[in-house]
Amino acid sequence: KSGEMCKATTANHEDMKEQKSNGFVLSKKTELAGISINVEGSNVFFNIQNENNIVMEGKMGVKIPPIYGEPEQPEKCLDGQDLCLRWPGLAEMAVQQDDLCFQVSWVVNDLKSVEDCIDIGDHHWFGGPEELVQHFP
Repeated sequence: KSGEMCKATTANHEDMKEQKSNGFVLSKKTELAGISINVEGSNVFFNIQNENNIVMEGKMGVKIPPIYGEPEQPEKCLDGQDLCLRWPGLAEMAVQQDDLCFQVSWVVNDLKSVEDCIDIGDHHWFGGPEELVQHFP
């Protein structure tokens, strides 16, 4: 249903899912920070807020072929996961929040690579991705 919103609030955080006509929005907010994941068809956009300001935004899973369509949101994420999405038989993405930090993890089945694009504006990025085998220049 378009515009349907589900909301769960505990003492120090708020989880929300809003159904839209062309997708859905998942969000998790605490007193310190929040993340919103906006699913529009096969596109998955995100933004991270800190003190009600967007500090980072981008697109997740940009190399997932559009033929796989909109990801599913499982009824329940695994223990320790705050938000999760699944492309059945192809890939799963999970977000875990720890205070101001967010950890995004991917498990892929038939994809050769996963790519997320992050717009950090005029800020600086130090470091690279964490990989099983690190390659340094």
